[in-house]
Amino acid sequence: MPGTPRDAALEDLSKTQRRSIACGLLTGVVFVSAVVLARRVSGDASPIAAWAACLAGSLAVGIAVLCATIPGVLREKLEVADRLLATGLAAIPGLLLGLSLLPPGSVPGVSSLLGIYMIAVVAGTLGGDVVPKRVLSAKLPQPQPQTTSPQTTSLASCSQYSESVVSPDSCRSVTKDRESKIPTEAQPDAGPSTGQEATTAQLELSLSSEAVAHPSENPQTTQWMSRGQTADGETVEGGCQVRFESGQKLAAVHIPFVPALDSLPEFECEPLDEADVKIKISTRHRYGVRIEVTRLGDLAVAESISLGWFAFAAADLAAEQIAA
Repeated sequence: MPGTPRDAALEDLSKTQRRSIACGLLTGVVFVSAVVLARRVSGDASPIAAWAACLAGSLAVGIAVLCATIPGVLREKLEVADRLLATGLAAIPGLLLGLSLLPPGSVPGVSSLLGIYMIAVVAGTLGGDVVPKRVLSAKLPQPQPQTTSPQTTSLASCSQYSESVVSPDSCRSVTKDRESKIPTEAQPDAGPSTGQEATTAQLELSLSSEAVAHPSENPQTTQWMSRGQTADGETVEGGCQVRFESGQKLAAVHIPFVPALDSLPEFECEPLDEADVKIKISTRHRYGVRIEVTRLGDLAVAESISLGWFAFAAADLAAEQIAA
């Protein structure tokens, strides 16, 4: 339900923070494996029990595979074969760590480590490939029914649903229902031109009832917003383009709410692509929100970053009771 506090701490982390933590863990596994391998080669470190070496290697391989499945560490659009290769390379340091700790001649330990390595890589590849991507449009409010006349119901429903993410089949089915009613609404005493007028009206209605693409699908759209009412309060969703000039690191974005919301909204914002940015909500009011976007990557080139945001304002029960 929109507005409910998050239960897990990881859900409060942004994509950039999750990616940074995963890369840090991978770096730690590589560093530990390199140190242990170097000391074993030089003879400064002695082997440990086979079961302990297998446990340490399995843990390192598992951490590497889990980190590789974090969105942003590997590209999400990789094919299965490419993802398998990338995940396998990421888990090799953990395998080397376990092999370095094994005592000489431990064939069962080597077999166990290789088996665990293969199972972890395959499972991580398939698991990372099927994880669905979180989309802000999943929080789109359901359109509220409106009381209109029978003649305008079809056009109103198509117009309302075109502001949200719907399939074109919905508007086409409404258009067909409307077209089927047009001949029955014609006057019985009309002349020979009635058929032509009805055909022309059907054609015009069909053209005007075509599904309109969502504003976020238009690359020329720089800002869009939609509002909806639910039983718990009001939801607002939108997106915007943030333009950074060459050398610019910080940009401020102002999102107004007109008319103002009933209560102080809860607000979430994130980049819609893999842009390396940090987002800070500096000001939050019922009439608008101000956010600061900081670039963390290369500042030498100009860049346009797409942001998506979602706000929820709980219903003001006190005001409703007074009005009642």
